[in-house]
Amino acid sequence: LLNHHRPGDWDSLVCSFRIRHSYAPSSANNWQLALLAKFHTEHLELEEGIVVGVNYTGSDDRIRIWQIQGGQSTEICHTSVNYQEEVGTEAAPLFRLVWQKDGLLSLYYTKDPYLEIPVKIGSCRPAHVPGGRQLVLRYEYSSARDRMLWLDELILEGNFSRDSLPPRLRSLKVKDEHSLELAFSEAVVNAGDGTFLLGDIKGRVVRSGGEEVVL
Repeated sequence: LLNHHRPGDWDSLVCSFRIRHSYAPSSANNWQLALLAKFHTEHLELEEGIVVGVNYTGSDDRIRIWQIQGGQSTEICHTSVNYQEEVGTEAAPLFRLVWQKDGLLSLYYTKDPYLEIPVKIGSCRPAHVPGGRQLVLRYEYSSARDRMLWLDELILEGNFSRDSLPPRLRSLKVKDEHSLELAFSEAVVNAGDGTFLLGDIKGRVVRSGGEEVVL
């Protein structure tokens, strides 16, 4: 798991890596790399992100792309590359994800980057840009099949900027006698108690979390 700053909303993003899995993939032995992810460290599961890999769901061993939102996965790209048949357990293929400014996400692949250039094997348009700020390698294995995965030459390219300014409150609406609707200038991601604070008219601090504000 690697943390990174938020990429620009209108900038292209590239992630490339080489990976070797020295055991045949299955529903119980598989790998994925999650981009722009939000990982729940307590429950050990992805809450958000773009995932590329093998058998995140299913067991047909094909390279796919999923979008994770609210912990639920949706397949958004299905390729013809069968990892077990075309890659095997000895090769360390190169994968490259390229997210263009217009929203097109393309996946490139080559079994050996020293012998051939990567070719496009699939493309899609994710429903939205995830707000996560983590790069996560997910590895699932059965008994005695650990330590059989290698990741190398990981590169993440983009226009990343440190988010040093807190979100601004843009509007407030009274929904009913029990609730208010708050709109902020940016998505409040990775939020927990104490992530941001509000004050009442007397200057007293109001406790707040990620999706709910207690007044």
